[in-house]
Amino acid sequence: MKVNQFEMKKQLLPLAAIAVAITAIILSVISANDSKSLAYFDYNKVYNECQLKKDLEKDLEKVVGVRKSELDSMQLELSFMSNKVQSGSANQEELNQFEDLKNRFLTYQGKYEEENIRLKEQYFNQIRTKINELSKEYAEEHGFDYFFSAAGDGSLMYADKSEDVTEDFLEYVNGK
Repeated sequence: MKVNQFEMKKQLLPLAAIAVAITAIILSVISANDSKSLAYFDYNKVYNECQLKKDLEKDLEKVVGVRKSELDSMQLELSFMSNKVQSGSANQEELNQFEDLKNRFLTYQGKYEEENIRLKEQYFNQIRTKINELSKEYAEEHGFDYFFSAAGDGSLMYADKSEDVTEDFLEYVNGK
């Protein structure tokens, strides 16, 4: 009987090795299927190079230009009136007009500065919102489980360049 137990052990060893190998293969296939796909994009590059930003900057330049032109015109008129007031040849009505124009100029100047800042913030939020919406859409369309943005603020300290989809994502953003 000792021979049979020895023979059995000899036969069991290769079978056990095969079972372990098959189990290892199955586990590696399962873990490979569980791996998550991920990518990242350079947020600053997408923000600065997206067409929406360029369009909104042009719009902002137009609005600021019109406001500046209006203020310049008022300032020129103030300058002429100021010369007359300083020379002492202005009558009371002209002094009142000068004070009124000066007050209007200062009011408009402050108002336009505030509105320009508000409009710039509104445009920034509009661009940011669009990039955020499109990043979700892009990630879903491309099957990413995780889609990060590298904004240079420490939120993503390092990522391999092979995971960088900035150029493709920028094209996607500009195409929408």
